Amino acid sequence: MFGDKLKELFQRFWPVSPHEPVEPHRLGQILLRMSALTEEELQRALLIKEQQSHKLLGQILISEMICSQEQIARAIEQQREETRLGQVLQRSGIVSQEQLAEALAEQKRSGRLLGFILVERGLCSPEQLKEALRQQRHDNRLGAILLRERKITEKQLEKALSLQEASQVLLGEILIQLGYISSDELEQVLQRQEAILFKLPTPSPLD
Repeated sequence: MFGDKLKELFQRFWPVSPHEPVEPHRLGQILLRMSALTEEELQRALLIKEQQSHKLLGQILISEMICSQEQIARAIEQQREETRLGQVLQRSGIVSQEQLAEALAEQKRSGRLLGFILVERGLCSPEQLKEALRQQRHDNRLGAILLRERKITEKQLEKALSLQEASQVLLGEILIQLGYISSDELEQVLQRQEAILFKLPTPSPLD
């Protein structure tokens, strides 16, 4: 029963494949940054993972009662958010794939926030980082609105976000390509989102 819950948790927050886990060292650094564990506890869990390579680091941390399911879920989501941030910057032509890979490698070693690393390296300006974060929040809000209006399901949103990570295409475009929403529905949602941001009269939802 407990094993089934763990599997469901990881499939929910990493839906591409349950056998393709998040980078364990990077996940560990995020948990350290969250003060969810100590360096000693992380090293102990990584040692267990070396001996039991078929297990995910998160599963080990939970089974060893080092972290809770909620902490692992938050850390995985944080990792995905930082990955999306890098992809927004790459999609905008601000950083190259190689530069992003180097910054992510440094993040894995240091546990520092990806945005700080990119600005410190001179790969993007604070203004460009702010705009990328705005675009990232835009995608997050778009998904939240579509969920709230029951235009898509959580499973459909997770699939679209996974495809976005691989393709670097805008979330709305992916949802249309998958046939989850129409272009008219997307336009209506974007208009309402813009109205909320700029306090304009809000268009009514499509029937």
